Amino acid sequence: MGINIINYGLINDSLQSVTDTNTFYNDSTHQLLKHKQPTTKSLFTSHELNFKTFSPNPIPAKNKDWISFTLLGCFALFVFIKLFYKAEFLKISKSFYSKKIFFQYSREGQILRKQIFYPLILIYIITTSFVVFQYYCIYTNTDISRPDSFIIFKNIFFLIFLYLIFKILIIKTLSPIFKIKNKNNLLILNLFIFKSFTGIILFFLLIFSTFLFTKFLVIFNLIILGIMFIIKAYRNFLIGLSFNNYSVLYNILYLCSIEILPLLLLVKIIINYLIII
Repeated sequence: MGINIINYGLINDSLQSVTDTNTFYNDSTHQLLKHKQPTTKSLFTSHELNFKTFSPNPIPAKNKDWISFTLLGCFALFVFIKLFYKAEFLKISKSFYSKKIFFQYSREGQILRKQIFYPLILIYIITTSFVVFQYYCIYTNTDISRPDSFIIFKNIFFLIFLYLIFKILIIKTLSPIFKIKNKNNLLILNLFIFKSFTGIILFFLLIFSTFLFTKFLVIFNLIILGIMFIIKAYRNFLIGLSFNNYSVLYNILYLCSIEILPLLLLVKIIINYLIII
């Protein structure tokens, strides 16, 4: 029997075998994949997002650090008062709710020279400015951490500071007209005591309303501020009645001059300021 010798080299036989093998597996894999194709619709679909723009949207700048630092400053002032003016602060606390202790404390005189009132009044101005500023943010539907928030707060702070100065000047100016020079110190002391405690109460309330910042808490702070104003006006009315030669009509007229008039002026200025900005 003759043997047919195929004239291929060893290398050519190997390449041909590999090629045939690859062809075999490729064909088999193709048939297998074709056989395994799913006949049902897939649960996964492509996204349906519509591109509106390809340019990046800038993130608005926020300026909230000054709020935390300002509240920390108020807390530091309160700790300073408790450490260095503990006995004086206790007298003021008792004068807040006791009429007898209030008149005893007024006999010490020199109300404006008592150093304890300066940090207390500063706390009041800061906290009251915060309450007005938060209401402004709620009223205008703006972010409390907007870039120009500190400028707005600073202007409100300046207005409330001028309001207090203006009120003290009115008390001193009207006292000769109404012939109540002896009543001056009592009214100024009552003003300082109620402003001091209003600032402390608002400080603790602002801790919640600043970081939670809900409309309910902001309105609640305004209500507390209004209640303290009414109580202070009522105490002034009682101080006026304590003088026998002072009529009720003069007392009401005087209270309207030192309480209602400065407050209406302040509200008018703040409303005009809010409309401008």
